[in-house]
Amino acid sequence: MKTPEAIEFENIFNPRAVALIGASTENGFAHSLTNSKLWDRLYFVNPRYDELAGKQCYNSVLDVPADIDFVVIAVPAMHVPKILAECIEKGVKAAHVFTAGFSETGIPERIKLENEVKDVAKGRIRLIGPNCMGVYCSKSGLSFTWDASFDEGPVGVVSQSGTFGVEFLNIGKIRNLKFSKVISYGNAVDLDCPDFLEYLAEDPDTKIIALYMEGTKNGRRLKSALAQATAKKPVLALKGGVTAHGSRAASSHTGSLAGSPEIWSSIFRQTGVAQVEDFDEL
Repeated sequence: MKTPEAIEFENIFNPRAVALIGASTENGFAHSLTNSKLWDRLYFVNPRYDELAGKQCYNSVLDVPADIDFVVIAVPAMHVPKILAECIEKGVKAAHVFTAGFSETGIPERIKLENEVKDVAKGRIRLIGPNCMGVYCSKSGLSFTWDASFDEGPVGVVSQSGTFGVEFLNIGKIRNLKFSKVISYGNAVDLDCPDFLEYLAEDPDTKIIALYMEGTKNGRRLKSALAQATAKKPVLALKGGVTAHGSRAASSHTGSLAGSPEIWSSIFRQTGVAQVEDFDEL
């Protein structure tokens, strides 16, 4: 029997149906999600369109004639709280908020808006993001790049940076690496790196975990999750901002504690994580 936590993640990685809210030709997700694995379970929501990529567009998620487990939200930041409230009314289990323009801007009004999103969602729907690329799953067909391979493989990736998530999939194709899941989690107002580490540690489709992170909101919990994961499978980590490559790639996800390189190296050693120096080594 699956635990409640496992069921929550099944709703994310292997949803019965998915809605893209804010579907358009501009944000790229419509193209990324219209693959053969997901096609029959995918719904588009955007009142500006009647049809997109051969699919009907609905005015609201409330109009979709199916039970939706997972949504991708790609609407302007100011509309996200209202959209989330509609998703909760619909009974959606989890949402990925692609939209940026929240606490990472450092603007007080945008920090307040992020807190509003957090308050709307708390206890009602699980959130990935905001300000992130979200989820790739080779088995279900979820993706955030239009030309991803859906050949199933053993590598699970947890990345705070969306850029690194995309880079994994692109370079993986060149080097013949195949992935189980790739997760970009961004500002992490709800689900954070330890949640995904704990999931991948138990995921039978994942045999090795690659981790890219810029900081953490809860060092104690992260350390516990790392130790739990390395007890079951190899974990390799690249800490953004420590090396020249990581420093160039690191982006701001407000609320994360960067910490000193020595502290991070110590945590990785204590938990059995193999720390690498740059993306190529990872």
